[in-house]
Amino acid sequence: MVKKISENEFKDSVKSGYSVVDFSATWCPPCQQFKPIFEDAKDRYSGQIEFKTIDVDAEKELAQQFNITSIPAIVF
Repeated sequence: MVKKISENEFKDSVKSGYSVVDFSATWCPPCQQFKPIFEDAKDRYSGQIEFKTIDVDAEKELAQQFNITSIPAIVF
């Protein structure tokens, strides 16, 4: 399972190497449809790339910093 993280956890994790971040929300049907695809990529590239999920409702300021205007949004 891809772990949802806070802004501080995000800043720490991206310092360590490559990360793919999914900005999403629990109420978003396209986000929920994308979730299994993201999980599959996480499993496929385990140990090579970090996969994280940011809940845009819980981390509004972080989403704004990345200019997230629609979800799901993927940032590498």
